[in-house]
Amino acid sequence: MTKDVENRSAPSRGHAVVAGAGVAGLLAASVLAGFFERVTIVERDAVNPGSLPRRGVPQGRHAHALLPRGLAALEKLFPGFAGTAVGRGAVAANAAADVSWGVGGVRLAGASDTLPVIVSTRPFLEDEIRRHVARLRNVTFIDRARVSDFVLEGTSVTGIVMERDVSGTIEQLEAGLVIDATGRASRLPAWLGMHGFMPPPEETMDVDVGYATARYAADPRRLGGLRALLVGATPDCSRGGVVHAVEGDMIEVSLTGYRDEHPPATPAGFVAHAASLALPDIHRLIHDAAPCSEIATFRVGQTVRRHYQKLKRPPSGLLAVGDGQCAFNPVFAQGMTVAALQATALHDALRHAGARPLDGAFVRRFYRRAAAALGPAWQMARGNDLLVPHLAHHASLADRVISRWIGHVLAAGAHDREVARRFMRVASLVDSPAALFAPALIARAVLARRGR
Repeated sequence: MTKDVENRSAPSRGHAVVAGAGVAGLLAASVLAGFFERVTIVERDAVNPGSLPRRGVPQGRHAHALLPRGLAALEKLFPGFAGTAVGRGAVAANAAADVSWGVGGVRLAGASDTLPVIVSTRPFLEDEIRRHVARLRNVTFIDRARVSDFVLEGTSVTGIVMERDVSGTIEQLEAGLVIDATGRASRLPAWLGMHGFMPPPEETMDVDVGYATARYAADPRRLGGLRALLVGATPDCSRGGVVHAVEGDMIEVSLTGYRDEHPPATPAGFVAHAASLALPDIHRLIHDAAPCSEIATFRVGQTVRRHYQKLKRPPSGLLAVGDGQCAFNPVFAQGMTVAALQATALHDALRHAGARPLDGAFVRRFYRRAAAALGPAWQMARGNDLLVPHLAHHASLADRVISRWIGHVLAAGAHDREVARRFMRVASLVDSPAALFAPALIARAVLARRGR
């Protein structure tokens, strides 16, 4: 997309504003830079160079992953992105060959495929994206300021009201398009209702998942040549964890647990939690090692998907992206990849609009494209959450049938490399979940079960 933008004549539209400088906001701004003369990013935190956690991203201290499809989208936005990130310290990996997949209580067989990823901490990756966006000549950052309101004229949003944290001054910025990338805290649904618009229908699930994360000095003997390993929750064990190598020769270990099984923040409790997982992989890695950091904790009470694509009369000039549109259970590492796919949807919608006004039809078109991109990720995450006993009551008969079949696929994938490969591609959002129901895969899974 960047090459396409660079080959254009000067952007034909005026000014666009992005509220929020997280991953979703940065990627949206990079797309807008190819269509607008000026793009302003407004961020409440101080945006300083360097990969330090931000107050507005409390989940930033915990394990994150940019899935292969997300990396592919970033490469289109910023050609050479992966190479630059690795040059600055990120770890290059193949999600098929360099990751141990412990899911459904089984360890998948090693698969032969090319699923490129880069592994790093969340602040490092966000800083790398910000560096690329900051080089765009028509993008400006305003930090330590918040968007307190949208300017509405008739049924169109024509700008924002911004309040600076330090001085307390209130300013109004005109814009031909406003992007709400304020994340889980987005107040857009309430704003829509307050101004006479229908707020989007919502799907919610009270997951109540807790995180605890510590860093350890990298030791090649411990990871055995791998770049990452994961152990997922099962119906019998509502606990999980992920380990990955990150920049600075460190290993980041995040443990998770649902409801009453949140991992503790004490060193002994942290190790004991790892020992209780469905597979012993993470406990073997850390049981005799001392962390190099404090143990940080975080909690997510609810996952939310807002179906903006179902709005019949949304205001023009205003779009929601990122967690404000769909806030996933972070356990499944889909948020940043979906943000990249939403940026692709924004690019396609703007290109389709051409020189036409960014009216309600444009808004609906973007939301339809974004919903198609995030739908498979939400389906996968929801299906995994339904495995946890206290969430099982959300499952329909179809959900239970599908869940049972996925269990057969995973059991077969523990022995059949091709079945494992197909599952990895779906979990990486490269292939649709429908691929797990392909006749050839069904045959292999059934034969593998009979063989055992």
